[in-house]
Amino acid sequence: MPTTPARRVVLVAAGAGIAIASSLATANAQSDRNAAVQRCMAQARASTDVNLGAVLNQRRQTAVYRSCMQQAGFRP
Repeated sequence: MPTTPARRVVLVAAGAGIAIASSLATANAQSDRNAAVQRCMAQARASTDVNLGAVLNQRRQTAVYRSCMQQAGFRP
């Protein structure tokens, strides 16, 4: 079936619409991840215990951050 000029215009417009929708979904996902990173970093910082040494605090913060990110559905 030969492609008419009108059909070509419709196909190009549909392709552009799909590309725009895809980029918006990517932007929203990135925004959600950034929000989760900020929230999880705050939780990790709040988990610091003054009675522990620097190494144990770092391990605790890492564990809290990792757990928070996994619960949010993202890779740490």
